[in-house]
Amino acid sequence: MGPRPSARRILLLLLLLALASPRLGATALAGQQQQEQQQRCDGAAAAAAATAHTGGCAWDGAAAPAQAYEKLCGKLRELNALEGISGLLGWDEMVMMPPGAAEARGAQKSALSGVLHDKRTDPEMGALLEGLKASRLTPVQSAVVRDTAKAYKKATALPKALVQRIAKLETDAYVAWVEARKESDFSKFAPFLKEWVEVRRESARLIDADSDPYDVLLDDYEKGATAARLDEIFAEVRAGLVPLLASLKSRGTRPDDAWLAGDYDTKAQAALCEEVALDMGFDLQHGRLDVSVHPFTGGAHPTDVRMTTRFKAHDLTEGLTGAVHETGHALYEQGRNLTPEWRDLPVNSALSMGVHESQSLLWERMVALSPPFAQYISGKIRKHFPSFPERPPGQLHAAINTIKEPSLIRVEADEVTYGLHVILRYEIERALVRGELEVDDVPRVWNAKMRDYLGVEPENDAQGCLQDVHWSAGLFAYFPTYMLGAMYAAQIYQKAAAEIPDLEAKIAAGEFKPLRVDSVNLAGLDRVIAVFAAGDTESSLLIRQYRLRLKKGASPKVPRAALEEMGPSIDATIRRWRAAGPDVEKEALKRPQLTKKKEKNVGSDSLAGKVGRIYMPKQTMDTLGLAKMKGLKRERRQAAAERAAKKAGDGGGGDGAAAAAARPAKRKKMAGGEGGDA
Repeated sequence: MGPRPSARRILLLLLLLALASPRLGATALAGQQQQEQQQRCDGAAAAAAATAHTGGCAWDGAAAPAQAYEKLCGKLRELNALEGISGLLGWDEMVMMPPGAAEARGAQKSALSGVLHDKRTDPEMGALLEGLKASRLTPVQSAVVRDTAKAYKKATALPKALVQRIAKLETDAYVAWVEARKESDFSKFAPFLKEWVEVRRESARLIDADSDPYDVLLDDYEKGATAARLDEIFAEVRAGLVPLLASLKSRGTRPDDAWLAGDYDTKAQAALCEEVALDMGFDLQHGRLDVSVHPFTGGAHPTDVRMTTRFKAHDLTEGLTGAVHETGHALYEQGRNLTPEWRDLPVNSALSMGVHESQSLLWERMVALSPPFAQYISGKIRKHFPSFPERPPGQLHAAINTIKEPSLIRVEADEVTYGLHVILRYEIERALVRGELEVDDVPRVWNAKMRDYLGVEPENDAQGCLQDVHWSAGLFAYFPTYMLGAMYAAQIYQKAAAEIPDLEAKIAAGEFKPLRVDSVNLAGLDRVIAVFAAGDTESSLLIRQYRLRLKKGASPKVPRAALEEMGPSIDATIRRWRAAGPDVEKEALKRPQLTKKKEKNVGSDSLAGKVGRIYMPKQTMDTLGLAKMKGLKRERRQAAAERAAKKAGDGGGGDGAAAAAARPAKRKKMAGGEGGDA
């Protein structure tokens, strides 16, 4: 139920005041936060009372957990649809929107964010989550409840006015960033960056006042990660990359890449990029490729994925590598269009932005910079640019992998300097969020770190601190996911190369499908053991066994695989997040020095395991007493008949001997004579 008309008018007036003055006074904002907090408390109290009244369920009557879960999923799918609308507004803003529509777009996004906030903080959703905590759920259902509860806790911590302020700031800051970047004037963007730092600090404080604010923001992109852990990883990477770069510079030689320069029509570049994206597996029935100031991938749904790149008339590689990178993101998004019962739920969202970036960097760094890809792309380039120099694929590979004088631009950086670009941004934004760096000092600190890490210095702000779009959208703590994604991508490709026969030959031929898991061979597979990083907490690890059942599918030739849970199941908890130190590991693996008791007449076999031996005296088969087996009796009778026939033949032969031989021997009871029973 919404507020009464009079209350709605009052709320509208408050919102208009907020929009007219984005920088709300501390007193007014604190008062509104207190009022909204009281309303949430009243709603929570009402929900708790309803829960107690209905015997533990705040839904209609004595609804079963299954019905409550379905009701929760209905709310989540409605939220997902509204978020898709927000995604389309964002894509349109960066690709299609005329500059004069910025103010109206900001108001639209602010209004939509208010609706989203109301639904995310709905007390009924909180009551459903509370009731489902004690219910017996499947691993997937448990993950849905866990992720929703975490998002609900964060959403209820933020006042609606702050959420709407953030939505409007996204548009205002982006427009200011585009203009500032075009004119290479940081001062035009600085006021909006200051406001972003202010609202992000406030958001982090409201969500978790006791934690490092950067850790709170980082959790939105890489669950469970901390700045302390990133410091350890990045320090190790930086310690290796800085001297490596200095060593490469000192060599004084570099491959010839000057022949790549030329005049490349941007429409032909777009056609080339689209063809490569299609070869990689991008589905144009559920996506599109456009041009924007900064490449990105967005959209409304896995069935509607929008990606962009940018082109330079004198540089063919920037648009191509940007398109390959964004196609990696798009493939991940389109691949989320999975089982209908999971669709549009939190479990069907990206696992983390580090994993998301691993997919884009897998294609951009591990595939597109490889020798077989150079062999594949050579023909494609000449198809769209007939005047392109005919060089061997090896020379093209060397040219696109040249470690040049370090690039000032992150998205154009080689694999050696790319990580240093990421570390630089991470250190600056972390200092901003923690209050250790003022916004006005960002250009100076940026240039100083560029000198220290890369040995170069930007000539202007457009080449320096204004080159990335992320801060204009308030995406603080996003940059570290690029480094983590690069690490994940290297490991994924190494594993793929080991398991996929002739992977490089397939890439050279333009067969990229093996690198995407579209199907699994089910021949001979009847059971599946699954490990889920799901449960009531983020440290839960669920181990389940399933029985595979093939059922009628959409296609008559392709069955639908269904998993039926069977025992046993294990619910584990991860209590260690990193390897133990040598001393702790040694102590944990220490075993008592016990004298092993000797086992007599016991051996082992690789197949049968433990094998026992028993003593048996030598058996003489000639004198071994045997049971009266019919088979043996038959043989004895036959032998007796043959002997009788032989004697008869020796005695005179004739027909009598033959007849005697033909007759069966009569059984005689003898004390030990020949042919008798033993």
